Amino acid sequence: MENIAGKGLTSKGPPNLMNDLDYKSWMKFQKSFFRFSDLDSLLSDNILFFTKNQWSDGTFSRVLILENQKVYSPRSEYGSRDIHRLASFKSVNDIIDILRTESHSDRRYDFIFLDFRGILTDRPDACSFVETHSGAFSKLLREILKPEKYAGVLVDFQGEPSTAFPTPWLFALACRRYLRLRDEKIALVDSQQLPDANGAGTNQKERVVTGDTDYQNLYHLIFLQARDDERKPLEPKHEYIRMAKNPPSIPAWLIVRSPPRKKDEKHHPAKFPEPLIEHFIETFTEPGETVFDPMAGTGSALTAAARLGRNAVGMDIVQEFVDVARRRLAVWNPKPLEDWLASDDKNRCPRPKTEVLQGDATGLSSDKRLGGRTFEYCITSPPYWSVLKSHGSEYQKSRRDEALLQYYSDDPRDLGNIEDYDRFMGTLQNVYNQVAEKLRSNGHLTVIVKNVKREQVVYPIAWDLVLLLTGEYGKYDYVGNTLWCQDDLKIRPFALGIYWTSNILHHFCIHLRKRSQH
Repeated sequence: MENIAGKGLTSKGPPNLMNDLDYKSWMKFQKSFFRFSDLDSLLSDNILFFTKNQWSDGTFSRVLILENQKVYSPRSEYGSRDIHRLASFKSVNDIIDILRTESHSDRRYDFIFLDFRGILTDRPDACSFVETHSGAFSKLLREILKPEKYAGVLVDFQGEPSTAFPTPWLFALACRRYLRLRDEKIALVDSQQLPDANGAGTNQKERVVTGDTDYQNLYHLIFLQARDDERKPLEPKHEYIRMAKNPPSIPAWLIVRSPPRKKDEKHHPAKFPEPLIEHFIETFTEPGETVFDPMAGTGSALTAAARLGRNAVGMDIVQEFVDVARRRLAVWNPKPLEDWLASDDKNRCPRPKTEVLQGDATGLSSDKRLGGRTFEYCITSPPYWSVLKSHGSEYQKSRRDEALLQYYSDDPRDLGNIEDYDRFMGTLQNVYNQVAEKLRSNGHLTVIVKNVKREQVVYPIAWDLVLLLTGEYGKYDYVGNTLWCQDDLKIRPFALGIYWTSNILHHFCIHLRKRSQH
C-alpha cells in the first residue's frame, strides 16, 4: 500500500483536525478497499491517518500495537509519536489480559492497532468470542482509548474466504456492545495483474478481474470508535449461520468494469453490470435452466441470462423499468430459430424464453402468474434500504441535473421507501423466504447488496441479511461471498479534515443454497 505521509491539508480543504496529511494523501484513504504489498505499510498508513504527530495542546500521539505476527518496524515519518508495541499473545484470553493491564495504567491511546490474524481460527473460536469474550474485549478496548478515538482490528479467514465462515462479520457486530462500529475496509492482495485507472490489465471483453489465488492475503480491517453505538450488538444464539456442504468454487473478489449504459438504462438509479451477473450465472446454472429476478429493474440479470442461453423470468414494481427490460430482452428473445440452430456453439440449447412481469416482490407466493413455476437460480439486488432518498449528495445532484430519477418510485410498497431499518430488513427477509418456495431443490440465490452508513452509524445490510436467512430457522444455507469491488468511481471527500467516513466501494455478492427440508 502506497505510503500516505503528508504535511497537512492545503487550502483545497478545511483545517485538518485528525492527522497531518495533505488533501491528496487523505483521499487515498477514502476507499473502502485497497491493495497492499506488506502489512508494515498497511499499519503505517493507519497510524499516519488516525493520529497527529503533535496535538494542539502540545501532546504527542500515543499508539498501541498488539501483534501476534511481526508487522511493526520503526519509521522516520512517525516523528515523535509515542508508540508502544506488544507481541506476546496467542489467544483472545492473552489479548484481554494485555488490555486489562493497560486499563490499570495511566496510558490512554489515540490509536490502537490489533493483529487478530490466526487468533479466531475456526467457527467455534468465532462463536466463543461472541458469547464469552466480546463484552470484556470491547469494554477494555474502550477504556484505554481516548474519547472518540479509533482502533483498527485486522481479522482474517481460515481457508478460502469466499466459502469460509464469516468470522470478521461476527467479530464486528459483537464489538458494538461498548464501541461504535465505524467502518470496514477490505485489504486485497497486491498483484500486477490488477487494472490501472484506464482498465489496463483487464480482459476488455469480459471486463472482469478475478481475485488472486493467495487467499490468505485477503483481510477485513474493522474500525471501532470509543463512543456508544446506536445499533444493538450481536446477541449470543444457538446457531448464527448454517453452512452449505460442498460449496462450488467461487472467487473471493472481483473487480468489474461496467459497460456504458444506454439512455433508457441510465434512468434506473442503481443498475449493476452484466459481466458480474454472467460470472455467477455460469457458476450456478447450466444452459437451458431458468434464472429468476424478483426485483429486476431494467433487466440486467435477465439479459445476461438470455445471452448465456438460460431462460429468464423477472418482476419489478415500476412499470417504466419493466418496459425498459422488455425492450432490452427483445434483442435476444425473438432471435430467429434458424439463426439460433445454425450457431456452432457446442453448448447450444433451445433458444431462451424470457418474461418480465410488473408486480410486487413481497407478494410472490400469491402471484397467480407464477403459479407452480420453479427456478434453478435467483440473482437479484434489492434497494440498499432508503439511501437513495438521502438528500444533498453529489450523486443525487448530478442525476437531477440530467433529469434522471433519484430513487426508484413513490410507491409505498417499494422497499426503497421503507424508512425504518428493522422493518426494511424484515420485509427483505420475507421476500427471500418466498423466493425459496420458488427455487427447486438445492437451488441457489445470490443477493448483491452493500452495507450503508447514516450519521456515522453502520447499518450492515449484507451481514444482517445472512444472519436472518441462514440462522437456525432460516430457509437457506450459506454458500459463500464474493466481494464486488468498484475501482472506477469518483472518490468523494466525506468529512474531509473533521472525522473519517470512507466511500463504500465494495458490495457483497452473497451466495445461498435452498435448505433441504430434512
